[in-house]
Amino acid sequence: MDWTTVVSSNADSGFAHGNIAEDFFSIVHGTVFTTAPTAAKLAVDTSLWGYEQIRRRKYYFLDRKKLLKRILRTTNIALFQKKKESNFKSGAYVEGVFCNVGTRAAWVGCIGKGSMYELRTNGERRIFGFINEETHNEQDALGRGRYS
Repeated sequence: MDWTTVVSSNADSGFAHGNIAEDFFSIVHGTVFTTAPTAAKLAVDTSLWGYEQIRRRKYYFLDRKKLLKRILRTTNIALFQKKKESNFKSGAYVEGVFCNVGTRAAWVGCIGKGSMYELRTNGERRIFGFINEETHNEQDALGRGRYS
């Protein structure tokens, strides 16, 4: 399932793009308004490509944490390279959540203001990531540095 939506709130505005497959999903939000739709789509497409290609190597598939780390790094490099194009001088940065779901565990990577919650009938519980009461480093986004 592939989707795009416009996000607008008091805290943030921009475009969010996501894709949910059977055992991997990524949901990202572009942070620079002029390049947000393209950056979000590029990040999701690169992360899905990375999941399909990188997991073929036994080394990464056996250690899902390294697999997720490699996917995040590949996505970061793709976004960082986008700055070389004239339309993206202001940058192509994203914040969001990447998740690889196994049979008994899930590996989650949150970038920037991305968070993941477990929702139940008796309330919600934050699993990982940023909440509004915490201080947030504005430089924490994929695409800002080559080896972030």
